[in-house]
Amino acid sequence: MRVGMALKMVLSRWNLSQYRIAKLSGVSASAIGKVINGRQPSLAWDDVEKLANGLAKVDPLAVGAFYHALSQPERFFYQAGIPPQPDYDDSDDSDDNEQEEPENE
Repeated sequence: MRVGMALKMVLSRWNLSQYRIAKLSGVSASAIGKVINGRQPSLAWDDVEKLANGLAKVDPLAVGAFYHALSQPERFFYQAGIPPQPDYDDSDDSDDNEQEEPENE
């Protein structure tokens, strides 16, 4: 789920600030800023619903756009002009000491 990218797109389209959606939704401005800037990979589903309820106070169409954007692949956001967010991988299965062997030509 790409909450930050979806929220950034909807806030931009409806000309809303992070502060305003924080006040309307009850989700902290800090959490909203972190997820939009990519420092936090996602939000709890309760917070996603709070954001949707806050968007509904502005325009019911914003809620639909938000939920629709949540289900879209990453290329959807590229086409909408939203820059990519860093990938977060909680599992670290790789061994940092391993080196790739050079290919024989």
